[in-house]
Amino acid sequence: MLLQSEVEEGSLAQQTTVRALIQAAIRFEWNAHNFYSGLIDKVRPELASLVAELANEERQHHKHLVELLESEDFLDQLREQIDTPHTAARFDALIDNPELPAEPTDDDILALALAREEAAADHYARLAEESAHPSMREAFAYLRDEEISHVAQLGERWGRLEDSRLPACPS
Repeated sequence: MLLQSEVEEGSLAQQTTVRALIQAAIRFEWNAHNFYSGLIDKVRPELASLVAELANEERQHHKHLVELLESEDFLDQLREQIDTPHTAARFDALIDNPELPAEPTDDDILALALAREEAAADHYARLAEESAHPSMREAFAYLRDEEISHVAQLGERWGRLEDSRLPACPS
């Protein structure tokens, strides 16, 4: 039989602060910006514009989160305890950019970018659902939608790359 203190300790281990969640998202977005910025010169010209656009958008996401963290009407909420979402482990694993091979292929780059964007979209969706404060809900819903659009952009580009690799049909 579990003692009351054991139950409380177990549930407390599953909690974090709103501030910690936002700070993790800030790191994620800044590292995503650096990840994409570092790839611009490593990708084929067909992907360079997409990678540059993603770098810029991740920088904007970072700015949005910093503004939220510094928002006067939100400061009291930052110490609130909330349950750590189940999406946190995958999100946290991608905060620090995994290394690509020295000579990454388009597939290597796109697979890692897609994994990052999907993890962020899932995590931000969960945070938007579970947030009590309207500013936080709105911020994470906005980021969720942005990341979902990145997933679609990457999927579309990857599809076009795959199509361009197919041999031409004989006439």
